[in-house]
Parts: sequence; C-alpha cells; structure tokens
Amino acid sequence: MYFVYYKDRVIDFTDRPSIGCDGVVKLAAGERIGIAKMLENLENSKNICVISDDPERSFKDFALQFRLVEAAGGVVVNGHDEILMIYRNNRWDLPKGHVEAGEGFITAAVREVEEETGLRNVVAGEPIVTTYHFYPLNGEWILKRTWWFAMSGGEGEPVPQSEEGITRVEWVPVSRVPDCASQSFASVRQVLRLACPGDENILHLEKIIP
Repeated sequence: MYFVYYKDRVIDFTDRPSIGCDGVVKLAAGERIGIAKMLENLENSKNICVISDDPERSFKDFALQFRLVEAAGGVVVNGHDEILMIYRNNRWDLPKGHVEAGEGFITAAVREVEEETGLRNVVAGEPIVTTYHFYPLNGEWILKRTWWFAMSGGEGEPVPQSEEGITRVEWVPVSRVPDCASQSFASVRQVLRLACPGDENILHLEKIIP
C-alpha cells in the first residue's frame, strides 16, 4: 500500500478496500487519476482508496504529475519516556525540513531537528517510514517526500526556531502524545504510531493504516 496525504485527508493506493475507507476510486489497467479528479473526490471523502491491479504503478503515475521535494525529520525520544514535539501554525508537529543539495537524508534529518528545536548532539537511529503529502505552491503542485528517523540524545534546553514559525518546543510525555496528535496531521500520527509500536498510549490514535 502507498499512502499520500493532502491536508487532513489520506489517499491509499491499494488493490483492495481498507478499513476506514470512505471513498473508492477504481482504476482500469493502465488508467491514471489526475490531480483535479483526485481533489474532486477528496471534497467528499477523508480516506480514499484508489484500487488497481498494480498499486505501485498507480502511485508512481500519480506522483509524476508533481514536482518532487525531499525532506527529512525525526522522532526524538529521551530517557524519560518523552517525545520532542514542536508547535507551528496552530498545530503540533515533529521537527523536519528540506534536504539541501548534496546532503544525505540522515544528515539532513539531524540538522533540521537541531535547527528547529535548539538541541545539540542529536543521534539518528533506524529509519521509521517515508511519508508523502502534496500541496499547491506558486502555481504548481508539490509532492513532498519526508524521510523519518528514530532519534535519541539531544543536549541543551529546547528553543523554538521562530523564523520557521515555531512557537513552542516541548518534551511531551508519551501519555500526552495522543492529545497533541489530535491537533496534528494524519501523516504525523502515522509516524508516531510506527515510532512507538505497541505503546498503549499510542495505539488508540486515529486509525489511518489498516
């Protein structure tokens, strides 16, 4: 399955309907769905299943209609069962940012986390997931691919990067994460679930992945 996010909506490229799907688009062999048609379907559905015999091909055909932008970020966990979260544009989020030219994804993820939160010596671990979301920018459609990594460490007091619109940086106890996640994006909830598998505080977050 291939998930793509648009605002608070989810598109699932799959070969069968999934749990929570409230809209279905069936593609014939070789058929491609355009951006305009997808937006039309998203007006009435929060979770669309795009069903085809070859979900990978359907996803790639859809992605070719966008300019791809690479980003990277991380889920930083400390020794007190807390997760580092930021507050930006009236939403709780996880630190992330654009990958610079010639920069590796892990290097970019660590740099962005440290820049946005003011911490030092953050250590990147295993990859968690890669998310996709799309949005319009200056007359063109952008597809942002974000590479997420598990992280640890981090020295110093968290300081929000105000020039990026961040107003708060907090170590959030895992027990409070669902409350923050409810004021976040569907893609962030996906990352948190996958970063904390089996945690009873995380399991009841809104179900996006079947």
